[in-house]
Amino acid sequence: MSVLRRFRSANHLTQAQLARWLNVSESLIAQIECGRRQITAEKAVRWHRATQGALRLEELRPDLWKQHPDSLPDRRTWLSGAA
Repeated sequence: MSVLRRFRSANHLTQAQLARWLNVSESLIAQIECGRRQITAEKAVRWHRATQGALRLEELRPDLWKQHPDSLPDRRTWLSGAA
C-alpha cells in the first residue's frame, strides 16, 4: 500500500479531499498511489510541510531522504540534486 493511501486511510480522506489539501489534481494522487508517477522532491517537501510532518520525507522519497531529517533541506540543495 502506498504512503499516500495509508495516510488517506488513517485520516479518513478521499483522493479528492487529499488532492484539495495538497493543491494538486485528484488524478495525480491516483497515479502516485498506483505507482504510475513518482512524487517530485519539490512536492515531497511541500506535502511534508502542508501536513506538518505527517507525510514524512523519507516515506515520500526514500531515495532522497533515508532517515528522519532534523530539518528540511535547503531549497538550493534539493533543487540542484546535491544532497
